[in-house]
Amino acid sequence: MIYATLAASVFNTLFFPALDPVAGTIASLSTFAAGFISRPLGGIVFGHFGDRLGRKTLLVWSLVLMGVSTALIGLLPTYATIGVAAPILLTVLRILQGFALGGEWSGATTMIVEHAPEGRRAFFASFVPFSSGIGFLAALGTTLGLRAGLSPEAFLAWGWRVPFIASVILVAIGLYLRLRVEETRTFREVAEAGTVQLPLVRLLRTQWRTVLLTFCMHLGTTTVAFVVATFMLSYATLRPGLDNTVMMAALATATAINLCYAWTIGILADRIGRRCVFAAGCVVLMVIAFPMFWLVDTAVFVGIVAGLLLGLAAQYLCNQVEASYLSELFPPEVRCTGVNLGYQLCNTIAGGTAPLVAVLLMEWSGGEPWSISVYLIVLGAISLVAGLLAKETSPRTAAMVVDADPARAAAQA
Repeated sequence: MIYATLAASVFNTLFFPALDPVAGTIASLSTFAAGFISRPLGGIVFGHFGDRLGRKTLLVWSLVLMGVSTALIGLLPTYATIGVAAPILLTVLRILQGFALGGEWSGATTMIVEHAPEGRRAFFASFVPFSSGIGFLAALGTTLGLRAGLSPEAFLAWGWRVPFIASVILVAIGLYLRLRVEETRTFREVAEAGTVQLPLVRLLRTQWRTVLLTFCMHLGTTTVAFVVATFMLSYATLRPGLDNTVMMAALATATAINLCYAWTIGILADRIGRRCVFAAGCVVLMVIAFPMFWLVDTAVFVGIVAGLLLGLAAQYLCNQVEASYLSELFPPEVRCTGVNLGYQLCNTIAGGTAPLVAVLLMEWSGGEPWSISVYLIVLGAISLVAGLLAKETSPRTAAMVVDADPARAAAQA
């Protein structure tokens, strides 16, 4: 998330100084999008190990790779020092970040869903996207704090490096916690049954429709998430009357407000069903697509916060439920691989490219954001249809045990 906050405001200057502001912004956001290219591959690799060696193993190694690549970004020389090698190395490290993140989400949600009590899986699993919100808030707070405490020259010279290097502290804490967590009983049953040697092959043979559904369900969520979290920072530099620092402060405020209620969405999903809450989020996305930009364009802090609140509300309504919903749609034998493939393919195709697509759409529509709103409405509608087609999982016990008969399991799928 720190990379996302700096992609449009720092990296365009330090790593693409020869380009004009718009071209530099597009190039910088392209490096951000590059990290999403490797997500599906990381999802397949880590998903395989998560289904074959354990959810815990997946989470440990994904964190190590993320920590190393993130710290190295903080140590990377800029274009002024090593020339064209700087943006190339930045892109390589960003790709490694994406590879690591490819297995993270499904590993965490699967671990929690399989550990949680039957009637509270949505509540406990919702803390995975909730923690992402805290991470984003921490990234914004760190960046704003450094901007406030340093001169613009000092921030560009060395201040932007601090969050990346300091992230090793979080890696150490995360490793300590993850190494102490017990493997789930569900995975132990998977390992004992030994019915799946190649989870990806089994997945594509028996669960490809579910993968397609998860892909389409996540379209609206991932797009609005990165339009709000990343593109809006670029929007502030491209739209007259808006300021990047004010936008970051407004985004931090809106995120903090949304986190005050987001944890209750999982409780609601446990009570009335995953599909109902998810569908409501898709409808909200379509309704707020235009008002979000109208409010931001007021250039008044309160109006900007209100506009961002609308976008985040749509994101949280969907994403807080997806954590349990998507995991419960897949059987335990291929759960990590299945969630990873659909979720991360969508993040690559729609999420990582969303800021770049938004900039291009804005250029195409003469500097106006109406085309971005239409884009959000279309993807929200696709997600709504996919959510209505997906089976409800909360009224029954989603598969938490292993079917030792591969033929019967395939027939049921």
